[in-house]
Amino acid sequence: MLYQFSYVQRHAFSKAYAEMLNARAAVCQDRPEWAAHMRYPAGEDVLDHTCNPVYFVSMDEAGRHMASMRIMPTTGDTVLRHNFRDVFTNCPDITSPDVWEYSLFCSSVDTTTPSGRYAAADVTKAVCRRALESGIRQIVGVYDTGLFRIARRLGWEPSTIATDGDTGELLVGVWDVTPLTLRHIAELQLLGV
Repeated sequence: MLYQFSYVQRHAFSKAYAEMLNARAAVCQDRPEWAAHMRYPAGEDVLDHTCNPVYFVSMDEAGRHMASMRIMPTTGDTVLRHNFRDVFTNCPDITSPDVWEYSLFCSSVDTTTPSGRYAAADVTKAVCRRALESGIRQIVGVYDTGLFRIARRLGWEPSTIATDGDTGELLVGVWDVTPLTLRHIAELQLLGV
């Protein structure tokens, strides 16, 4: 089951929201660059509280988190601007009404398994569909090499526009949002790729 809701709507989706926060907290505890920004309880950050982002949460039949992602406009505060400005000194400040930022993609299931790929594709398709319906042309985000591999398996690779100066393992990328992208992800999902 896939849920879409904003921060102000989270109480109507309390189970999905709680499951997403638990998954985020688990992912972020292994990533000090993210965990440092989780100052609120169990996986929330200041952007959840101030930007009213939209969440996409895939859950299995038992109500357990499978995959999730957060999106928000780039015209306000963003993860890139708020948390990673000093990490990506060579990155332009992306502010546009037709560009959204994704952040905090996390999966509770192995994305190399059929159920993991399906959940990741479900969330990604929903983000693409919502973006197209809203007139969004691109999505920007901070990601690591693991997420790049997931995006490649889904057939939606970002164009890298900046890398961190230290390890090169954190990157900033831009994903183009087109009807063809949505169709391609849906076809790969049906094929079980």
